[in-house]
Amino acid sequence: MATFIALWYAPLRRLSRDSEIVNWNELGTYFESIQRIVRASIHANAYLGNGSDLALTRLLIAGVLAVTAVALFRLVKGHFRLQPDARVFMALLLPLSAAANIAQVRLTHTPYLEARLGLFYWPLVAISLVCAASWIYERYGKRMVLMYILPISLLWLVNTVRTVNLGKSLEWYHDTDTFTVLEYLKQAYIAEGRTEPYVLDTEWFMQNSFIFHLEKDTYGYAKYAKLPPFHGNQPPIKDADYYYAISGDRTQEAVVDYDIILRIPESSLVLCRRKK
Repeated sequence: MATFIALWYAPLRRLSRDSEIVNWNELGTYFESIQRIVRASIHANAYLGNGSDLALTRLLIAGVLAVTAVALFRLVKGHFRLQPDARVFMALLLPLSAAANIAQVRLTHTPYLEARLGLFYWPLVAISLVCAASWIYERYGKRMVLMYILPISLLWLVNTVRTVNLGKSLEWYHDTDTFTVLEYLKQAYIAEGRTEPYVLDTEWFMQNSFIFHLEKDTYGYAKYAKLPPFHGNQPPIKDADYYYAISGDRTQEAVVDYDIILRIPESSLVLCRRKK
């Protein structure tokens, strides 16, 4: 074990100094990491009020601790042998993975997992739930196991119906309407009879999505829009035809030279056009 730890410590320690890690969002606690994973899994739906993610995180952790306690009790009862009950090993996979993640963060000073990086926890949660159901059935019978399974199954079904998405895929919320903006520029280009593409500036973290789709140009939008060179956090450039921003302080900087001509539904994003 000591040799194995020595082998992975050095690479992880070096990785922790990389800018991709250093500049990543710092999460103060492991609890916050789990809460973000839960919030992403329910798409922030308010099942139990505005604090649904907090309530479900506490419930999840309490359930995992309860299953872990039963697994440890059975491990001790079996004289620390896994052979008598393979469910003990399966149930301990989740807490052991969590402990390994916490140890990694402490030893290498890397951040706790963001939501999309913690997806591997959910299969382990499902395994723990199945182990718990099996133990409940074994000790208390069908009625008790139904009282355990039905609420969890109902929550799973409701969440699946509320969050199922078969139409689109996205990672960052500000990339959701990249095509909405490009299609708007296409229609304006056609209506105005232009022969040159519009210059579209955006806030810096929204540029990547447009750069990708305009460079790959799978849908032919490069005819209608072009971007200034990639830039960091800066005020809108003065000679852009359009500016895509989050409504708020940045929009206030642009309002002198630009008018808001499109508000993205169910979003704080706005498309502005330079005043004529």
